[in-house]
Amino acid sequence: MLPRLRLRGRLLLSIFILFFIVYILRPYDNPVILLIRWHASNIRYYYKSSFYPPGHPHHAASPLYNISSNDIGHIIKTGYATKDRLEAKLKAMDERWKSGNVVIAGDYGSYAERKLNGAMMEVHDVVAGLEKEGFGEGKGGGRMELLRRFRKATEDPEGIAGSEEILKDGWELDIMKHIPALELGFKHLLPKKWYLMTDDDTYIHLPSLTAILSTLDSTRPHYLGNAIGSYTLRFAHGGSGIIFSHSALSHIFSPHHMRLITSFKLKSLTADFGDKIIAELAMETGIYLNEEYSMHFNGESPWKSMIRKERFCSEVVGFHGMRDGEMDDTAVVLSGVEDKIRWWDLWWDFGKGNESIEDLGTGLRIGEGRRVRQGWDFVSRVDEHSNVFKIKTEIDCEKACDGYKECLSWKWERGKCWVVPWVRVGEKVGDAIVSGVNAKRLAILEKACGS
Repeated sequence: MLPRLRLRGRLLLSIFILFFIVYILRPYDNPVILLIRWHASNIRYYYKSSFYPPGHPHHAASPLYNISSNDIGHIIKTGYATKDRLEAKLKAMDERWKSGNVVIAGDYGSYAERKLNGAMMEVHDVVAGLEKEGFGEGKGGGRMELLRRFRKATEDPEGIAGSEEILKDGWELDIMKHIPALELGFKHLLPKKWYLMTDDDTYIHLPSLTAILSTLDSTRPHYLGNAIGSYTLRFAHGGSGIIFSHSALSHIFSPHHMRLITSFKLKSLTADFGDKIIAELAMETGIYLNEEYSMHFNGESPWKSMIRKERFCSEVVGFHGMRDGEMDDTAVVLSGVEDKIRWWDLWWDFGKGNESIEDLGTGLRIGEGRRVRQGWDFVSRVDEHSNVFKIKTEIDCEKACDGYKECLSWKWERGKCWVVPWVRVGEKVGDAIVSGVNAKRLAILEKACGS
């Protein structure tokens, strides 16, 4: 019996060693390896979640490292056609962001045109570097031609036919900015523990950001953000913010990767998404997105943010897709807020002035009350997680939400009912829409958050 056990042990050990060798030798983007990584990440995440109340982050909550704004390099991507958004962002930024810790990457160059907390800021033309490196010589096709037309349009907007449309196509050039912008931040700023890259319509709440980064060791290679994409290529959504540790960028931009960097810059001339190509570059150097921190990143404005059960009590880093005036409004609401904010805090902080939300105060805390409002939408845009029914009345729609254990909010419009596992602060809509929230379930989740 004993020799047979020994034989089995050797066989299992041999299989393990073989698997390990195959794992090491496989290319970085092998689908089998990526599938294993993805499932392993999910198993680890859900295993850890069993030790925490609903809605809490499933990683270390107490700070392990002392992080301040001076430890973070902030890279802002902007464009000629979105100068107004850049101005609004700089005006709204926390006063603790010093000009020496912030760099602006664009498709044009300027100096002293914009200020950050009283200091003049330079906009670095990072796509110009692609032209200088010879990427325009028979490479890049339509995107390089677009860049040439873009240059002429910015130099003489009145004299170029269709210049307004050409300038609007700046989003195509934005794809080309991602890697040069990241490289600019890493090389231009003094060495930082962390590097954050955002769009010019993204608002960052600094106390939440430092609270999250204080749980991680910047001397290890970390890549963080709002995880999207299939298991074959999970990447951080650029608008929500992309974060790399110093260790990660030191590795990616090390001298022996220069040829690789050049090849990915060339790839950006035909790529579909800039944030996706960053993930490809990171993966090829052996760095993968840490999805455990994905719950802290947000691709919506405060009023449209999905407040879900699984991240109810977690810190939220910021907001994206700010429309006219929303950047200023957000800065006003959060001015003086020195502490981190959680997803559930958005309901109270940004719901001021909305009677349906303010009236929830008593009802929520005792877990009672029917909260319905006509002409308001607590659901907004829906996705594959929403349930849709044909229901005659809004009262029946509310009952449908009560009957679906995951439902936090619902809306009804002309015989159609949506029940969803999230709630938003919401927005005013036409009177044909009636919407409400499940106050009892929200009360339970709020209680789990504690103070």
